[in-house]
Amino acid sequence: MKPMPGLMRPTSQNEWHGELSRAALRTYWNQLQPYQRFLYSVGILLILSGIFHTGVFMVGGGGLTGPVSWRKPITFGFSIGITALTISWLTSYLPPQPRKGWFLLGTLGTAGTIEVFLISMQQWRGVPSHFYFFNNIFHAVMAGAIAFTIVPVSLAIA
Repeated sequence: MKPMPGLMRPTSQNEWHGELSRAALRTYWNQLQPYQRFLYSVGILLILSGIFHTGVFMVGGGGLTGPVSWRKPITFGFSIGITALTISWLTSYLPPQPRKGWFLLGTLGTAGTIEVFLISMQQWRGVPSHFYFFNNIFHAVMAGAIAFTIVPVSLAIA
């Protein structure tokens, strides 16, 4: 196998495959639109959040069931992170549309990050993450999050 231009000659077969993988990933990343890179970054951040909260649960204990549990920040971090990575990957097969891309992927990335942040914040405070309507601060935060999510999604569908 001839080495690709610009790559150093590897000393072993495994090293060769590693160089090819890094070069392929670098090329793929550079070909993405900025809004796709943004959503990829959000997805990685949210998965790291899920991993972090899994570690906190394993070290500190606590429950995985009930309204106040580590299950929510863990599963929301992983699920929204994987969703963000998948949608960003799928949009790489579509023709570039920067305006629509930033609107849709930017909204998804921002709303997903806010949602995971709010769920994590509520877990760290020791209160339920959804439908906890016992103070005005939470009312304002939830109203803003709902408006930030529902309004753009409604506009996108219309």
